[in-house]
Amino acid sequence: MAVLKLLTGIFVQHAKDVVGADREAKIREEIERRQQWEEEIKVVFKSMDVDSSGDVSWDEFSANIEHEVISGYFQSLGIESADAKRLFLMLDKDGSASVNLEEFTAGCMKLRGPARNSDVLCQTILMERLFDLLTFFMQHFDERIPPLQTAKSSENVPLKEKVRQHTLDKRMTCCFSSSALTN
Repeated sequence: MAVLKLLTGIFVQHAKDVVGADREAKIREEIERRQQWEEEIKVVFKSMDVDSSGDVSWDEFSANIEHEVISGYFQSLGIESADAKRLFLMLDKDGSASVNLEEFTAGCMKLRGPARNSDVLCQTILMERLFDLLTFFMQHFDERIPPLQTAKSSENVPLKEKVRQHTLDKRMTCCFSSSALTN
């Protein structure tokens, strides 16, 4: 019995060592893959930065999006060249009308792989908070600004109803048309 317990203990310890080594190898592999992606992203960025300014303007971005290597890279991320302006606006976090290497790298790294449930949940929570904040402001302004008159009738329409309808209209335009990006 003692020999059997000893052999079982040795077997279990060996299995733990193998699993631990496998986990470490997977971690190293993931780090190497991430570094490789970052290097690929930097190469794509540098090829788009024609004037070597360290920033890619919309003109540089749109001129290069049809380039075979760059369009292939974006297609590997699941982005078609038709969505170029939407992608550019998403990457330009600071609204400077240009994208620097840091913005480009961070945005492209986030686009790698499928959206996870946690990503969707995070976006849902942020949208709910934004909606709550918008509702608060609409109520605040509704109390301080008299209701607006519509041109078609003498009926009073609260400001929050106007804002709500405008928001719904814009959301539908954005969801179903890329022309919303030019507005």
